Amino acid sequence: MSAHTVGDPSLLLEALEARRASVRATPSQHFERSERLSGLADALEQALRAGARPSVAREALRAINEALRLAHNDAQRSGYLVVRASIRATIRGSRRSRMPRAAIKDLREAVSLSEPGAQRALQQGFLGVGMLRRQRSGATDAEACEILRQSVLAEAGSATVRAMTAVAWGNAAASCGDRKQGLGGLSRAVSLLDLAVFRGLARHDRQRVLEQFSGLGSDAAALAIDAGEYAQAVELIEQGRGVLQTQSLEARRRFGDLQKEAPTLATRLVAIHAALEPSLETSLTSPNGLGLPGKYRVADMNDLAQEREDLLVEIRQRPGFGNFLRPLPFSTLRGAARDGPVVIINISQYRSDALIVTSVGCGSCHFRPQPCSK
Repeated sequence: MSAHTVGDPSLLLEALEARRASVRATPSQHFERSERLSGLADALEQALRAGARPSVAREALRAINEALRLAHNDAQRSGYLVVRASIRATIRGSRRSRMPRAAIKDLREAVSLSEPGAQRALQQGFLGVGMLRRQRSGATDAEACEILRQSVLAEAGSATVRAMTAVAWGNAAASCGDRKQGLGGLSRAVSLLDLAVFRGLARHDRQRVLEQFSGLGSDAAALAIDAGEYAQAVELIEQGRGVLQTQSLEARRRFGDLQKEAPTLATRLVAIHAALEPSLETSLTSPNGLGLPGKYRVADMNDLAQEREDLLVEIRQRPGFGNFLRPLPFSTLRGAARDGPVVIINISQYRSDALIVTSVGCGSCHFRPQPCSK
């Protein structure tokens, strides 16, 4: 039972006691003891987030420290180090936003022990976000940006987590003055939205995912305008703000077509997404801890991510499915201006502009929003 999915405190307590009983029943040299200790530490951390007494924090650290001593290999130790980092961050609490130095040290070691793939990419995401929360110097921010960039470009694991990591990378780079790299991060996040939102097409789930990316399309478009990439800005705005409507209408229709023409491919795609994407309760930017996606297990993510990519290639090779789960290009979007110019107002934390789209191209007019007069 994942504590992230438990809303009733009595159920959380029941799950915690079950974890404790499992550890007590496991001999000290049993090969599964380390995993059961890690599971107990994870449950104890969720209890801490729910307001448990301070003694639970000490119990959580004892459990994960023993798990680390009993770890059988580097991959296992790497996972336990991330759990310990999350516990330390949770103990620090939301009132003190800076990440504990010991948690950063754990994350660095975890990354160094992990093999390339989904596990390392996820850990790099945690490390980069943690470093941004720990330090305020430009040099450290630059290092964090590079770690986040590597995590995103790994192209492994959950699209939702990769998109969240890309947002952290893009905003951190822009804050450091590197708006070109910031555009790279935010545009990558936008490009992942269709994949992240596709969850068997349940609307309330898609809505909850998109709430985590509020304003993303506008911020990405602002950086594109800053770089003079007006057509890209239009694409980013439309994809960022229209993806839920697109998913609920056009993508639903296209998925229905896929179910009719290739039901096996459609069923497998839904199953892979369900396995790859984390709980909607989690977040890399969670104020307490690291927002680990339930029990920290990513062993199968590499294979699943590759299978999803192979499956999408196969689907897009079918007649009529070439743009399945892909955004509309500017060459298509500008068709809306065939009867006259279309003006798009974009307001962002970085800048505000009016984009003028015509049937032959796109231009921009910068402006400063004025406060409303009473």
